[in-house]
Amino acid sequence: MRLLGVGGLLELRRVDLAPLVASLTRELAAKLGIAAPSISRAVLAQLAAHDWPGNVRELMNVLETALIVGGGRTLALPEQLARRPSRRGVEALRGPRFEAAVRDAIEQALRATRGKIYGVDGAAAHLGLKPGTLQSKMRKLGVDRSKFV
Repeated sequence: MRLLGVGGLLELRRVDLAPLVASLTRELAAKLGIAAPSISRAVLAQLAAHDWPGNVRELMNVLETALIVGGGRTLALPEQLARRPSRRGVEALRGPRFEAAVRDAIEQALRATRGKIYGVDGAAAHLGLKPGTLQSKMRKLGVDRSKFV
């Protein structure tokens, strides 16, 4: 899996979490031979409230279990994830390796949609983001949409 090499602190903000979760969910679903389910805002909120002391590896394990338990139809997050309070909250700092993972997830979505951002088949929907949020992240991370058209 390509994102396995991502390490360091996985201290997330809600807008950074969606593209990473979408990318990991697609990769894990492909590995399991099931369709990747859509990711609800409620699931993203639960994931964002968690501290992720195990970093990306822990997130991947939670997502893989959620895919299996949900049968590919939904992400069924473990109950203990919702009950565990966050020490840092969702406005924690990010590291450069995490930003690289987010950039990679955005680029994968743009590649899959041939640079299309808007609409149900656009990269924003693919990542579970609003188009304006995706464009803002692209500007911040230096992602050029024209490379994928």
